[in-house]
Amino acid sequence: MPQVWIDKLWYKGVRTRIFDSNNKLNAKSTLATDVWDETLEWRAYEYKEQPTLASHAKAVAQQASSVRSPEEDDLDYDVTGGSSARILVLETKRVTLVDYSDHLELQMSKHIYHRNLVSSEHRSKLQYSRNARPMSGA
Repeated sequence: MPQVWIDKLWYKGVRTRIFDSNNKLNAKSTLATDVWDETLEWRAYEYKEQPTLASHAKAVAQQASSVRSPEEDDLDYDVTGGSSARILVLETKRVTLVDYSDHLELQMSKHIYHRNLVSSEHRSKLQYSRNARPMSGA
């Protein structure tokens, strides 16, 4: 597992020098300037849940049950779990530089683990192809 250093750079490093314990700009720090309060705008891909037929039916059943008492037929229908479909959307975000840095730290820590996994898979595939023995036809 790779060492995740991004949290030491931002959250346990620069951020602690800029802000005091009350999350206010530290007046004693030379890094604590108005730059950290500026608003940034960026676009990122996010997964959003899309309602499925089961979740829609459950919502309709809840609305109906709040209007009238449940009938015998309603008690037989049970929507269990039914995972929602997720769709990938491009979302515009407007936050301060501090919020962006917090978000970036989280994404980078996930990405480092992901890249390590992909790299390990690639090395394994390469080693297998180098060491695979041809089938002997006797």
